[in-house]
Amino acid sequence: MVTGERIGPNAVAEHLARVDACLSFNVQFDRRHLEQLVPEVGSMPWICAAADVPWRTLGFDGRAQGYLLMQSGRFNPTAHRAADDVASLVNLLAHECSDGRTVMSHALEGANAPSWRFEASDLPYRLKNDVYRKGYRRSFHGVYHKLVREAEYAAEVEWYNDLVGRDPTIVPVDWKDRYRSDWTWTPIERKVEVASWRR
Repeated sequence: MVTGERIGPNAVAEHLARVDACLSFNVQFDRRHLEQLVPEVGSMPWICAAADVPWRTLGFDGRAQGYLLMQSGRFNPTAHRAADDVASLVNLLAHECSDGRTVMSHALEGANAPSWRFEASDLPYRLKNDVYRKGYRRSFHGVYHKLVREAEYAAEVEWYNDLVGRDPTIVPVDWKDRYRSDWTWTPIERKVEVASWRR
């Protein structure tokens, strides 16, 4: 179907220049790939339908897109086809929750809510497994970090202080920086780390 076809970065950039924000179901994955094709999207606001929506609070079970779609009364028989996946996400975002608000309304609220990146700066090596089990991941810059929302802020500071003996480096992040691709692992970096560990 796609033999001989190409995605033109300039056309994509021109199209995205007309929008206010980018939305995908899994921004951590999608943004990295889109930024490689169209670097301009790195400065745009991003909304993550998986992470910015409080699915369990809204009565959903799990966070897989296909499963959430079925719980909203719809079904995508051809998953992983671009047009069908987009249509599925649009229908999921339009779903009216039990509180009378749409999923999209909750996604916008979550995307605009305050959040912070907790960085385990100068972390003693012996504690890296502790922070990893707590959800911290190693960044492109070699720093273990975690995205923290307002509801978990105080408890996370207390946990980190008990473990390390000081507060983490706390960086406020908005919807432009929250899912920046250079703060996540790339497959190449992961392979290098694993190879280094095995030696």
